Amino acid sequence: MRMVSFRIRKDGTCRAPPVGAPWSETGGTTSTMAASKQTERTPTPIKPKATGAAGGSKFVANQPATGTGSHHVQPRRAERRPEMIRQKREERTKSYERQRQIRQWTRIGGAAIAALIVAGIAWTVFSYVTREAPPGEEVSSSAPPAQHIARNQDGSAPPHEEYTSQPPTSGPHYGNEVEGPGVYKESREPERFVHSLEHGYVILQYNCECPETIALLERFANPATGYPTAVITQPWANMETEVALTAWNYIDRMSAAEATPERIRTFIDEHINKGPERIASQVSTIREWREDDDATRPWDGQ
Repeated sequence: MRMVSFRIRKDGTCRAPPVGAPWSETGGTTSTMAASKQTERTPTPIKPKATGAAGGSKFVANQPATGTGSHHVQPRRAERRPEMIRQKREERTKSYERQRQIRQWTRIGGAAIAALIVAGIAWTVFSYVTREAPPGEEVSSSAPPAQHIARNQDGSAPPHEEYTSQPPTSGPHYGNEVEGPGVYKESREPERFVHSLEHGYVILQYNCECPETIALLERFANPATGYPTAVITQPWANMETEVALTAWNYIDRMSAAEATPERIRTFIDEHINKGPERIASQVSTIREWREDDDATRPWDGQ
């Protein structure tokens, strides 16, 4: 008995081979299998797209353009690959060069800043070591700078700590009494002029029969011929030298012959307005006087 095979179609129907058709051992007719294989192997032809309304053919992808039309055909990716590689290589080279320059300038800037810092420290140390000491001798005081005292009921000064120098340069003083600038022919109370020293005054004291030196000191202290403020001249008997220039915590002792205009001026300019309690109006008055070219200078003579 012979077995008959049916071919199943894609739509679900089946069909028996025609009568008399050669039979294949694989379960189908030879013509059917050959047709099937031919159908599987033969590719479906690509139909060209319809023409446009104007009759011209439309552009078909992956087909070379013919003629001199205005359509620009993009190069294939394989054709663009060498150019893309070259561009990326150039971008990497430029990026590396920028980073290299940034690192180079960063190192240069850091080295320059470090050099400036070292130079500044060296200059500060050098200036401190080689600086000239302020004129006069520094006098320390065990009393607090603002140790204010009040008079007794009879007007006398109350007992207080002794001053560490004569004339005094700091120490106890009246809190509400202060001497003003100018020339004094008699000695003032130390509790009053020490308060003036606290305000940045400079006091020129003498203890000698030396009219020329006294006139020179008075010329510096007189607001009409010398400094307009913050300088006092007075006699002071309780001292070992003939002349003593005092400021807050500083004293310069000398003989009458050593009291030259240059030495007096140097001491005043170094210490004036440098007390613990500075007066703004006093500072501005001295500054304006120094800037006035027409002002009288006590070191220029009579």
